[in-house]
Amino acid sequence: MCRWALASSLPFEQGLNQWVDLGINFRYFFARKTMFVKYAQGFIVLPGGLGTLDELFEAMVLVQTRKVTSFPIVLLGVDFWGPMIEWIRGTLVAEGMVSEKDLDLIQPGR
Repeated sequence: MCRWALASSLPFEQGLNQWVDLGINFRYFFARKTMFVKYAQGFIVLPGGLGTLDELFEAMVLVQTRKVTSFPIVLLGVDFWGPMIEWIRGTLVAEGMVSEKDLDLIQPGR
């Protein structure tokens, strides 16, 4: 299993953890995001803040628009992600801003 992580110089960025064998630093955040998605074979998304949401939706949009090869996006933490998914379904899908099929891009985890 490849254990690597991408880092950039952000004011609230969490440091690399003990399980990372190879860390790659980027000066510019957009370059990190590009590399993060370009070589992904799947995303496991843990509860997080705005950066986590940014990367989650970036991945979903790139898969949705077929700009990258499709890969699984798994959201861990049903209690955390459930209200957001329900909001997407009840507001964005209901208003026709997002397709119900777009929710198929994500998979619930435990």
